[in-house]
Amino acid sequence: MFGVEETRFCHLCGQQVTGRYYQYTTGLTVCSACERTAPRCARCRAPTPAAGASVSRKGVLICARCNRETFHCDTCDEPILGAWYSFQELIATPQPRRYCAECVRDRPRCDLCHAPTGAGSVTLSDGQYRCVVCATDLVIGEPAIRLVYTDALAQLGLIVDDPLRRTPPLDVVSRRRMGETRRAYAREAGRAAPTAHSGAEEGAGARHVLGFFVRAQGRPVIYVEAGLTRGLLLGTLAHELGHAWQSEQLGASAGAIDPQVSEGFAEWVAYHTLMARGMRTLASRARERQDVYGRGLERLLGIERAQGRAAVLRLARAGRL
Repeated sequence: MFGVEETRFCHLCGQQVTGRYYQYTTGLTVCSACERTAPRCARCRAPTPAAGASVSRKGVLICARCNRETFHCDTCDEPILGAWYSFQELIATPQPRRYCAECVRDRPRCDLCHAPTGAGSVTLSDGQYRCVVCATDLVIGEPAIRLVYTDALAQLGLIVDDPLRRTPPLDVVSRRRMGETRRAYAREAGRAAPTAHSGAEEGAGARHVLGFFVRAQGRPVIYVEAGLTRGLLLGTLAHELGHAWQSEQLGASAGAIDPQVSEGFAEWVAYHTLMARGMRTLASRARERQDVYGRGLERLLGIERAQGRAAVLRLARAGRL
């Protein structure tokens, strides 16, 4: 705004204001000369004192106040002056992670949560990326993965009323081999594609398949991808064990099962397993899905609330709503 002559000093050049001056809502007082010539903050557009400004690595000038108040990208640590992006976290963080458009566009993305990768990220042997947060909780190596499988089996025994008669062997595979194995089963004459548990989204209509259960020539087996976070691994294994249990219960009629009952029950088992292990944030994500997995889970949770767990198990044995 404009003022009249007063005994004021310009906050930029330090000279006494002897004529017209400008005063901003932040309290910044600027003489006419500095108003015309001083560099301006890229965020608030106010003239900026050189001593208090900072220049980002992208060459953007930002005043100390805006640098303090604006969000900084969690990958490049630059102030975010335009749109910012966030991604659904697999692991709870104290504050939501936010990313600038440039990092989202230009950097490799985590193959689990899809956040841009930066310092502290990990590249797996098969070329997949894990961001710094997902990398902190990876279950690496078959012995550690099999311990999580043992936990998932124990939780299944607490959830269902009739334990598995035959524990499916576990095969830990790379992402590439996962795709090759699924396609090989799907090509078998007279065989439908294996029951699959979908994980992180890859794009419109596509999903990153983290594990699946299949019964080949009467032999059950569970495949799971290597390099998952602990919660994602536990949920995936519990989901596939849900398929294995239901397959045993239905026997020869397992192929005619309603997909909403099949995937809904497997997600129901995974949901209760994750909740029992205190992974409530990850468990609740399944309820937000609008596909057959999420709809099936919500339907079974509603039945459980109204009629009890035994009603869900009866439905799973019937295979149809």
